[in-house]
Amino acid sequence: MLIQISICLAIIVGLSFLKPSFAHDRRPANAKQGAESLAKACDAFYEEYQSLPLANRTAADAVQITTGKANNIMTLLCNPIPLTEGPKYQNFFGYREAREKKDGLLRNEAGTYVEFFDPWGNPYYVLFDYDYSGSLKHPSTGETLEKIRILVWSPGPDGKTGTTGFDKDNIYARRR
Repeated sequence: MLIQISICLAIIVGLSFLKPSFAHDRRPANAKQGAESLAKACDAFYEEYQSLPLANRTAADAVQITTGKANNIMTLLCNPIPLTEGPKYQNFFGYREAREKKDGLLRNEAGTYVEFFDPWGNPYYVLFDYDYSGSLKHPSTGETLEKIRILVWSPGPDGKTGTTGFDKDNIYARRR
């Protein structure tokens, strides 16, 4: 009987040490889910309006971010669309609420400003094919990606993006 109790305690103690590693392993999967959800929302916007979000601002491929004062893409996807973008006033993106500016949406009280954070508290980046060429240049490798109009990524745990050295931990999603 004492041996059985000792074995049970040893198993419980062993599992308690494993729990933190399981929690850490969920963040890349959550970041992938967030990136894919955002890519799908941008694609749904395109399918509805035959135009990419914020395409009226530039004719060249450009990166939009999901946080910060210059952020307009999340407000556009999460709120009624202003008349300058389309007349249907659809909501294209819904996601869980962020906790401590991590892993979700954060809105101001009026709901007029929205930010979207990855599990590490970083913004997501969205590269759009605003020239509608059907290809995008990968932001860090320079590689030409064919048959793509939207590339979304999280900078991952290091929070850095822009060079191949930093981008090893980035998490990507793409849409045609």
